Amino acid sequence: MALAGVPAASAGAAPAHCAKLNRVTVPGAGHQVKAYLDDLTTAGTTVSGHTDPAHWAGLHPEGAVNPKGVPGIQIDGYFPDTSTFDTTAE
Repeated sequence: MALAGVPAASAGAAPAHCAKLNRVTVPGAGHQVKAYLDDLTTAGTTVSGHTDPAHWAGLHPEGAVNPKGVPGIQIDGYFPDTSTFDTTAE
């Protein structure tokens, strides 16, 4: 998963309860990019550049109403692939 172009943080400053953002980690992750976002919903993450609507196009039922304005921490990243199950991979 490429993370190039993902903004490092939202336009506003993180609130006091996110002052220790760097202490939040995902054990075993090979790479992590953390950001405090004012809105973690698809509406907010589309605007901030953290979500690509093409990835979920067609999965949204007609007439559905999504929440918005849900603040929090988003962690983008990946886990290293150390598996040996797929013997056809290069």
